Order: sequence, then structure tokens, then C-alpha cells
Amino acid sequence: MTLDIDVLKKRMQPYRLQEISPGDYDGIWSLYTSVGSYFRRFQPFPSSLNEALADLGALPPGVEPTAKHTFALYEKDQLIALLDFIWNYPAPNMMYLGLLLVHGTFQGKGIGSMILRSLETSALEYGCKRIWVVVAECNLSARLFFQSKGFDATGMAYHRSLKYLVMEKSAIPTT
Repeated sequence: MTLDIDVLKKRMQPYRLQEISPGDYDGIWSLYTSVGSYFRRFQPFPSSLNEALADLGALPPGVEPTAKHTFALYEKDQLIALLDFIWNYPAPNMMYLGLLLVHGTFQGKGIGSMILRSLETSALEYGCKRIWVVVAECNLSARLFFQSKGFDATGMAYHRSLKYLVMEKSAIPTT
């Protein structure tokens, strides 16, 4: 069974969740530049919108592009967050949360928590048993965020010169 995106969209109200399209590109670039310090700490900052879009389109080996869902979250006309996930990856009944990125001016307002709670609730309803995320070990704020939401470090991964924590959580909604 696959996640019902319309149900997920309803959970995110009063915000508007939509799959990204060319009409979102200016907002995506604005969001990326609002968190530029994040990218400079953990990976090269995209030097153009095309690099940012390539980053958003990146897939793990062997994953079909149709398996990945990438969304923009809007408050009125402003893109305030990006979310992407892959259903049934890395195993059946699991979800890989590839990106949860909140615009710099909207961080600390509970938006990331609301997105994660909505995603967890929907995932649980559609048979997901675990949610998996990979966080740069040196990204203390992301590690603390996911730990506070019940994610546990279950392994390590390496990419380029960075060490990453593999974090997992049973798909049980937090309150």
C-alpha cells in the first residue's frame, strides 16, 4: 500500500503542501539561500538553482525516480519548507526521509515538528513500520531535533569526508 498524498496534504493545513514544479523554483532558491550556512557546514552550497534542483532530485542507487516524493510547503504565497521521502525504502514498510528543510525565517516555530508528525501519522496509517533518516554527525541541531522526536541512532554511514548517523524510529506519531 502506498501513502495517500491527499491525506497528508489535509494534515498539513493551514499550510499548503504541493509537489514541486517549475513555479516553485524561486521559492526553493530563496529557501536554500536562507539556510546557506547549513550547506556550507556539511556539504558544498549549491552555486545555482540548477545545482539545488539536482540536489533535490538525487536518489539512492537502484531507486526509481517515481518512488521519490518531493514537496513544497507554503504559508500563503511563501515557500517555507521542503520535504522529500521515499516509500518502501530501504526495505518494505519503511520510509526514508531524505529532506526536511525549513526556511531560515520560519525555523523554531514548530513547522518541522508539524511536518514530521503529519508524515509519521500518515505513514503509520499506510503500513509503514519504521522511518529512516541520515543526519551528518556534525549537524548537532538536526541530531537533537530527530532525537527529541524519538529517533535512535542505529548505524553509521560515510559520504565524501563526512560521517553520518543513520537514525530510525518506529512510525508511532509523537504528540
